[in-house]
Amino acid sequence: MTSALEGLSLHGDTSDLPALTRFMSDPRPRVRAAAAGAVAARADASSTTELLLPLLADPSPRVAATGARMIARFGRPPRIRVAVQEGQPLQDELEPYWGSAQAWTRRAAWTAARSRRGWLELVACLRLALDEDAALSAEGVRAACGWATRTSVAGRPAPAVAATLEDNLRRAHDGGLLPRRTADLIAFTGGLTRYPHQPPEQPRSAPRTRSRWAHLLHWRRR
Repeated sequence: MTSALEGLSLHGDTSDLPALTRFMSDPRPRVRAAAAGAVAARADASSTTELLLPLLADPSPRVAATGARMIARFGRPPRIRVAVQEGQPLQDELEPYWGSAQAWTRRAAWTAARSRRGWLELVACLRLALDEDAALSAEGVRAACGWATRTSVAGRPAPAVAATLEDNLRRAHDGGLLPRRTADLIAFTGGLTRYPHQPPEQPRSAPRTRSRWAHLLHWRRR
């Protein structure tokens, strides 16, 4: 079955999409994953994302990862709405997957979100860095550090994006997840709040006590 699906992805056309889509409900994970690849090969960018997005919540990590990779490579970036009103949160098409109890679904959401590039890619990296799963958090930290060192973003983030970055960057900084240099670089590039360095408090030295001879010398001088 998987060989047939791979053949359709190479030689089929859009008329095969209904059949390929049905295979994404097959009980076998390998068939669902192969169907996801075939759909991405035959559908246009918008249809690829719409058809494959539900796979991010698949009970199989393999299927969820395949769906996310196909979206990132062939689909349109998942939509994110930046509200005009200041103070309104971002409305993310991936929100149901970011909030999943399945760690592999949250990672799949990050894979798909990175295709947005620019400041929105950093939003996704920081969100993964704050994940409760230690492995995902470490991956998000590495991605955020990589973004900070290679980015050539022109311009500042939109107000709603900046507010989200402010919040996530502060949490990552205060939680000791990001190196200070990375946090400062991101803040400087985006015109965000810098985090003033607070040196550790130095223990107060104990009061110096006079020796017996110092006391005697003091009284003799009097």
